[in-house]
Amino acid sequence: MNLKKLVSDLDVDNVFIYVADAVRWDGLPDSISKRGVVAKTVAGSIHSPTSFATIVTAKYMITHGVTDFDCRVPDSIPTLFDLQDHQTRFVNSIGVSGSEDPIYSVLDQPARDTNDPFKSISPPFVVMERGQGGHAPYGNFEGTVTEYFDARKERTVEEIKNEYYVGIESDAKTFSQRIEELESEGLLDDTFVIYTSDHGELLGEGGMFGHNGPIRPELVYVPTVFMHPNLPEKSVDNHISHVELLPLIIDLLDVEVNQGPIDDTPTTSADVSFSFYEKQHDIPYVPITGKTRYESVWDANGGYVYPRASFRERSPGFIGDLFFAPSKRLARKRAVRGLKSYISGREQFGDPPGKAEEFDETLGKWINSTTTQSSHVSLGETAKDRLEELGYLK
Repeated sequence: MNLKKLVSDLDVDNVFIYVADAVRWDGLPDSISKRGVVAKTVAGSIHSPTSFATIVTAKYMITHGVTDFDCRVPDSIPTLFDLQDHQTRFVNSIGVSGSEDPIYSVLDQPARDTNDPFKSISPPFVVMERGQGGHAPYGNFEGTVTEYFDARKERTVEEIKNEYYVGIESDAKTFSQRIEELESEGLLDDTFVIYTSDHGELLGEGGMFGHNGPIRPELVYVPTVFMHPNLPEKSVDNHISHVELLPLIIDLLDVEVNQGPIDDTPTTSADVSFSFYEKQHDIPYVPITGKTRYESVWDANGGYVYPRASFRERSPGFIGDLFFAPSKRLARKRAVRGLKSYISGREQFGDPPGKAEEFDETLGKWINSTTTQSSHVSLGETAKDRLEELGYLK
């Protein structure tokens, strides 16, 4: 998709990006898709901190180094929040807002009131909001993710799927409210709106639930919708990537940011995008640790997934799914399928372009020639409690 051509005739001063958490490609509500141009999108990661860092830097994990919530985008890499001559703001409205949510620390942004993301901000501006989307607890359940799955231990997967989609529809109302707020302030015609998601969600596929584990299409493919009254009213068949959003915004607003090349993606013979995942696993009560790392390459039709850790290193992640994750009871019922997902080596999903060996070589050269920049922070107990409420800590 030629994003530059899409916005070439637009003259706007503001951008609003709504990142609905954990909305997979097939979860986009009609109420949102009918508002603009829809693009199938390859998420930069299947984990929120990594994907958000990719969106705001236009760089992949191997460069910005953000792998988990105890990481921070390095000061050496300018971000969406460094655009010249624009007020910028990030707000987090998933679950309970406030400074205790570590996503603020990941992006090095101050915590803000989420009741009105546009409060006390004047044009020209760029506002990013992280919304509930389809993140567990699904539906309209009031409680933690663990409480949700404990209360649904006898439910079928189909019933849980239905609640997942109900939750996305509910969050779509919050997004629509933001559009109404812009319209009531007379800002909508001068604001380019982007609805996207940080990653997808597994609802039993591969025997797994949630979004921390082996990479699959249901985790990688997310929707992006571009909205403005002067955009063409049609969807697109080709795919885009998270790393394309910041360059689009820079072109659209005709602003500068003090940095080098926006996108450091290697050149390949095919129009592909990449997705990465890395996480340390510590099993409670026993001295067992492990590490999961996956690299993957995708186009609109499929992708190749490369595990970069042995099964022995990945196995604590599987143990965590079975015994410590909020959805552990559901995972145990599908333990054989889950084990197969963790054991699998290089996998092909769908009909991707090129050969797996060629992209494997490209990834190796790219990573070996890239200096990963990482900045780590210590999470306080309140932040850890917040992550546990959302089901991130096993």
